Amino acid sequence: MSNSHLKLCYVLAYRQPTYIRTVSLLKALQQIQEITLFTAINRKTGILRYIDTIWQLIQIRWKHNPDYYILGFRGHEIFWFIKLITVGKPLIFDSLLSPSAALIGDKKQGNLGVFLGKILFYFEKSILHHANYILTDTQLHVDFLCKQFCLPPNKVFAIPVGADETLPSISPIQKTHFEVLFYGSFLPLHGMSIMLEAASHLKDKPIHFVFIGGNGKNLKEFKKLQEKFSLYHNISHIEWVDFSTLIHKYIPNADLGLGGAFGNTPQAQRVITGKTSQFLALGKPTIVGKIKENIDFIDKKNCLLVEQGDVFALVTAIEWAYQHQVELPAIGQAGLQLYQKQLSIKQISQVLKKVLKLC
Repeated sequence: MSNSHLKLCYVLAYRQPTYIRTVSLLKALQQIQEITLFTAINRKTGILRYIDTIWQLIQIRWKHNPDYYILGFRGHEIFWFIKLITVGKPLIFDSLLSPSAALIGDKKQGNLGVFLGKILFYFEKSILHHANYILTDTQLHVDFLCKQFCLPPNKVFAIPVGADETLPSISPIQKTHFEVLFYGSFLPLHGMSIMLEAASHLKDKPIHFVFIGGNGKNLKEFKKLQEKFSLYHNISHIEWVDFSTLIHKYIPNADLGLGGAFGNTPQAQRVITGKTSQFLALGKPTIVGKIKENIDFIDKKNCLLVEQGDVFALVTAIEWAYQHQVELPAIGQAGLQLYQKQLSIKQISQVLKKVLKLC
């Protein structure tokens, strides 16, 4: 379909329809002039979101008959419905993370999760084999999916998670401490125990940690660790803020971002976290957990690079940042340049063009 105009429909039924992965992919698709973009994205929550998305998709198929379809993350639950509705057209599946790998390798839900993950493995394998193309976030994930699910390498493409690239205008606030920020869902791959233990070793410094997010079992574990390490004065926890507030208030006012991943789980070893991309995209100096992929992360040049699962490496990096605050803006700007070169919306567009055979 080279050099031709094509119609593409992006499909999503997710509890967070404005998740940054979806926002980034849509922005990247909108930058491709050869595409007319349609969307079937849930406006409802709970189980009604599936009905909402499927009904929108049926209408788009009937009225516009798109040439390609992308089923966004996380689409495992409705894959077969979407495959049926889009029969005869290429279906691209975004496998940003592997659910079975998270349950088995990362033990996301304990021993019961491991058992369920072994069953889910076959369901996931069937989905990946029946998708025409597969998207994920890193080459390490490409290699993992190909090996784990016996997929041909030319079927799977690495596309960065992306970020909100709008640089906020801020009014700096007066602080009496050095502020370190983490936000997320407190998953095992994030390494909450590593971060909280690191905070416990820095209680005698004017360093304050802000943790945003967490729920359910993961939040309970966070509270237990907070009590275990007696972290009452040098950390703050906020259960939820909207993404706009995060981008325009909390990230700009932090001195240092905890991008991670720090958990040293199998999945953590394959990802560049969304928060890492977001911190870098806003020029924020960021601590990044090492993975075995050449993304040109250079310690103390465009980030602070640490071994995953190493509390004292994280403590050392935070202390260095506190003691060398004058050097942090340059590191943040170099991180922004790295983001623009390798992880940006523009780069996502270029890979999508290859998937869609537009270049």
